[in-house]
Amino acid sequence: SLINLGVGLFDKAPYKHVIVNGLVLAESGKKLSKSEKNYTDPMILVEKYGADSVRYFLLNSPVVKGESVEFHDMGVEEVYKKLIVRLENVASLYEMYKEGEFGELLEISSRAHILDRWIVSRLHQLVRDSTKGYENCALDEAVRGVEGFIDDLSVWYTRRSRDRLKGDTGEEDRVLAEETLTYVLQTLAKVIAPSMPFLAERLYKITGGTSESVHLTAWPKEGAVDEKSISDMNQTRDIVSNGLMKRIEVKIPVRQPLA
Repeated sequence: SLINLGVGLFDKAPYKHVIVNGLVLAESGKKLSKSEKNYTDPMILVEKYGADSVRYFLLNSPVVKGESVEFHDMGVEEVYKKLIVRLENVASLYEMYKEGEFGELLEISSRAHILDRWIVSRLHQLVRDSTKGYENCALDEAVRGVEGFIDDLSVWYTRRSRDRLKGDTGEEDRVLAEETLTYVLQTLAKVIAPSMPFLAERLYKITGGTSESVHLTAWPKEGAVDEKSISDMNQTRDIVSNGLMKRIEVKIPVRQPLA
């Protein structure tokens, strides 16, 4: 109808791009109905899991491509546990060990440590893929990589860098780790600002962002990607995963040292 009106009245299309949402259906696949009460009140979900969880669940679904999606509370809960809680834990650890003030970081001075090179490269991959998704108006593609990155940041980078952040490996290494995590969280805040606006604002504030709001900052530029560090880390993680599988097979607990 907009095309018809635009061309009929002004002889041109009224928009350059359009994103058409699909239908949000109940978990059973039926149409949402107030009389049947076949859905949870959205505000109850927001109170329980936060608006960011609901928002990300919908943006990462086929509904943003004009397709139908069956909305279920478990999906929102999964986003909350896998993304929001994990990122909040990283933020809490960052606040616990934070000592310096780095201001607005658009790049970092050194990537001497393999973990730093790897996580920054993964961040730059995320910026590249998200930028491409938004530019193509493919919202699901723009947010899809966030989950994998948060898993990398939480499970692999932060856990492996805890001793560095505490200062157990020396003051110079502690500063490098803190600067890297500051840059990563600050840049991540800008990437997730459209999909998780409230958590993005919190990350931006605790990392010392100088703008009034993360939503008033420029979109981050894609940086260099060290493909070798990413490849090396993937191989390392495969070895660790295989080792854990072998432990399960022979029933040796994770905390029990191997010969």
